[in-house]
Amino acid sequence: MTFYATICGSVEQINGDDTWHALLIYPNPAFSIVYFELEESAEKISLIELYNIHGRLVAEWHPQNHTAALDISHLSGGIYLARATVGQKVITRKVVVR
Repeated sequence: MTFYATICGSVEQINGDDTWHALLIYPNPAFSIVYFELEESAEKISLIELYNIHGRLVAEWHPQNHTAALDISHLSGGIYLARATVGQKVITRKVVVR
């Protein structure tokens, strides 16, 4: 069974699994460090991209792990979109930087 979900204005296909639910991003809002954690998955986070409100890529990380601690202290306060690639899936979430 295939489901479709709208997350932060983009439509993403979810092929009968809950991988997109298993991605934790904390703290949110964040000040200097933001953590990405993938729970209960055999797959790893291969890429994390952070986009500003204008759609410009402002940071990119390649953790190749189930967790990542990302330094965001160089970013201005505001709303960003984080796109995490997990296997063949792309998960998009809102991140607030204070």
